[in-house]
Amino acid sequence: MTTVKRARAREYTRIAGLARTGRAAINARGYLILVTLYLIAGLLSSSMFQAGTIRAIAANGVPLVLVATGEAAVLLIGELDLSVGAVTALSGVFVIVLLNHDVAPTVAIGLAVSAGLAAGIVNGLCVALLRVSSFIVTLGTSLVFYGIALVGANGVQVPVSRFGPTTWLGTSFAQIFTPTVVIGLVVVTVVAVAVGSSPWGRQLYAIGGDRESAERWGLPVKTRVISVFALAGAMAALGGVLSALALGTGDPTVGSQTLLTAIAGAVIGGVGAKPGEGRIGSAACGALALVVLTFLLNEENVGASAQQAVVGVVVVAVGLGRLDPAVSRHLAAKRDALMKRHVPSHGPMPSAEDGGS
Repeated sequence: MTTVKRARAREYTRIAGLARTGRAAINARGYLILVTLYLIAGLLSSSMFQAGTIRAIAANGVPLVLVATGEAAVLLIGELDLSVGAVTALSGVFVIVLLNHDVAPTVAIGLAVSAGLAAGIVNGLCVALLRVSSFIVTLGTSLVFYGIALVGANGVQVPVSRFGPTTWLGTSFAQIFTPTVVIGLVVVTVVAVAVGSSPWGRQLYAIGGDRESAERWGLPVKTRVISVFALAGAMAALGGVLSALALGTGDPTVGSQTLLTAIAGAVIGGVGAKPGEGRIGSAACGALALVVLTFLLNEENVGASAQQAVVGVVVVAVGLGRLDPAVSRHLAAKRDALMKRHVPSHGPMPSAEDGGS
């Protein structure tokens, strides 16, 4: 990519970012829903404010939050990853099998997360280079990953044969923060900051807002698409590893529910209703809100089937409260006006063939 094309890419990314102003309601939706839901749950059950309950909700929610964070990044660019649930199952089985073969815990965790990263790269390459629909690609790869997990586990849950390497996950400090919670908090914060503030993240918003224009202005669209799917794979794998280590079992069938709940959490947090809108941190809070809701429903002895129905109603209700279409049109018009205003200063807009990917 030439210097002129890089300058145009940076300018387009900046202008596209300006059109996102005024969306504070969407950006903060996940936080607001989480706080509101937790306060309501606290009124219904006094145990919600006990340190043990907070610790349990946070620790149990970390795997889902990690998966939802990766999925939210994919939704941000207008794509969909249906394989994150399968990657979660595969990585969980993989890390337990490695530990049972006396592989060092750090090495086992690293290999399992790397496997998820590789799975995400495969998805990204197929979507970006072969131009196959992400729905079709990840639907197919999810079946492949599930199959590998089932073969590796012989179709059953795989218990860890020695708990020594995983006992540190049960420790805590300040009565709330377990190692799992700390890992999840750090990783999600880093990803949220990277997507929200870095040039790479701003390019994701630009691609999600208008991919064709992003390509014409020289943004490396293909590279960014691959990187986002790689991120989703790694996050799903880390979630699967932490879940398997906490439970002491690798379950090859655990991913289907994780996938649906992760997508629901991202949507509740304001990501996915429209490409290029929302914040990663809000999506993570949306996923954690579902964990709080599930915990409350369990406290009220609501059955699993009814719980799914309640979650579905919440997702639909949040979807109906998304950004007003008139506001969306106003923001799009603002972006287009900014584009027209800045194009003359850089000369003619580059054609699609000239844009780097």
